[in-house]
Amino acid sequence: MARQGLDKATVDRLVRRAQTEFAYAYFTRTALMLLVNLVIIDALIWANIGATEAKIWMGLVIILLLIRTSIYLRYRRSAQDNPKLTVSWNRLFMSGALSTTLLIGVVSVFAYPHFEVVHKTIFLFVTAGLTAGALTVLALHISYYVTYILIPLAPVIIYSFMDPSVEVQMIGIVALVYVMTMTFHARRFNRILIDSLYYRFQSDALAEQLRSTNKDLSSENQELHQISTTDELTEVYNRRYFNKRFEEIWADHRRENTILAGLMIDVDYFKAYNDTYGHLKGDDVLRDIAQSIHQVIWRPRDFIARFGGEEFIVLLPTTDISGANALAERIHSTIKEINIEHDGNPDTARITVSIGVATIMPRTTDSPDIFINKLDKALYVAKSQGRNRTFIGE
Repeated sequence: MARQGLDKATVDRLVRRAQTEFAYAYFTRTALMLLVNLVIIDALIWANIGATEAKIWMGLVIILLLIRTSIYLRYRRSAQDNPKLTVSWNRLFMSGALSTTLLIGVVSVFAYPHFEVVHKTIFLFVTAGLTAGALTVLALHISYYVTYILIPLAPVIIYSFMDPSVEVQMIGIVALVYVMTMTFHARRFNRILIDSLYYRFQSDALAEQLRSTNKDLSSENQELHQISTTDELTEVYNRRYFNKRFEEIWADHRRENTILAGLMIDVDYFKAYNDTYGHLKGDDVLRDIAQSIHQVIWRPRDFIARFGGEEFIVLLPTTDISGANALAERIHSTIKEINIEHDGNPDTARITVSIGVATIMPRTTDSPDIFINKLDKALYVAKSQGRNRTFIGE
């Protein structure tokens, strides 16, 4: 099976981490059942070998379970995402599991031959239950699982075939078939589990890559939107985006039958300023004017754009003429405060603006151009009356 995207070392590390997490979670869910099965084995030792041997064996079981529980508690408090520690925790768990099966293996070697037939059958079923339950955890490393199952059951198979009793030999056959079956399933389960974990991690990696790509695309889209809608020099909206938004705002006001106000703003004697101070200084003036207008427009729905050259336009949704005129006066005051020298202005020797103000109630038969013409005419009158003033159009 061809695998791309994640390298083998990364896959191995992630699989090992997943196995370790699952193994310790498995221990908490099965610790009580493990103890019950070990108590049953201890009862078999007591009944067939003796109380002393049973007590010694159970003492070893309790010590081992306490050690494994201590390891589990330390694991829960540790930095579980540390790759180096993951290897150590995994080995500790496997060592604990193999130590448990070694204790059962001791019973298989030294006690099983002395069990009665019925007790041998019980021992086989208890051991089979323990080894079957460990399949989901240990099958990630097939060698561990084969070792885990052979330690207690290999002696059972050997002793059973050596016994002249047919009943005991049948137990050996059942044990052999069980070991072969579980080994087959363990190998199959190993492949399925490894592949499923791989695809899970591959999917997570692709999902993360997709999120990162989407984030980059979103950032690029925002940047493209900024470029396509913003005037590069003044950093307010450009004429193209104004035309789009104006049609939308116009349609909203026509549908809702509400008033729309606007301001057309022109920098006075701007050509003379460029001729006197140069175009770079002229660009600075346009930026300062744009920011001065922008800082007095406080409502999110109000809209400012560079209309062309030294002209700016402001749309004020649901604003009457008095509100629009008040804004125009604030713009005059703000520009006066920035106090930009302009020797080409014969009136004030400072940068000033002329503003045309108008309002309209858009009707179904009206075109947006009507409003632009009203603003343009009002601006023309303001300039013709001496500049540095506001004129309110009809």
